[in-house]
Amino acid sequence: MRLIIIIIVGLTFWTCKSNNDDFDPFDNEFLFHDKIDIADYDSIFIDGGYWALQKSKSGLESFYILQQPSYFFMKDKIVGKGFRLVVDSIETTDCNSKFYDSYDDANDMLKKLCDRNPIDFEKVKARLLRLGVIDIKMLSDSIVPFKLEITNLERKTFKARLEADCNFEGHVIRHIDFTNLKDDLPDK
Repeated sequence: MRLIIIIIVGLTFWTCKSNNDDFDPFDNEFLFHDKIDIADYDSIFIDGGYWALQKSKSGLESFYILQQPSYFFMKDKIVGKGFRLVVDSIETTDCNSKFYDSYDDANDMLKKLCDRNPIDFEKVKARLLRLGVIDIKMLSDSIVPFKLEITNLERKTFKARLEADCNFEGHVIRHIDFTNLKDDLPDK
């Protein structure tokens, strides 16, 4: 009898569980996830009158993009969401104000960095598991270099970018950027 009661209670909680408990950058629901605590997020003004609410944990930054937010109507203003994952930090003596000038272009810089310091995509994939990523790979046939293909638990594929920035401590920080914008959705 106790087992039956436990099963019934367990099934009740399982069926009542929200489908939006965790941050999912890949879905087409542009709503805050249920466990969001706005106080944990930093608000940053970005170009064009948009704001980003972002939260960073262990080098993984998740964010929502909002159009002219007001704290009373924020949920109706979400126009995008995504993540940025810091892949690694490479110490270099070239990291100064002329860093970007020493390469033909940003793609040349990234190519040289990746040739000298290959990325272990298995480790990257493990760090993205909590977002439902099951595979990530560099697209070699891409017209735009350093495009990545990400596959989620639903076996849907998405495009992301590998980028690099120089910091004040003499390190090149490589990161993966993914943004899911409402405007990119097909017409309904």
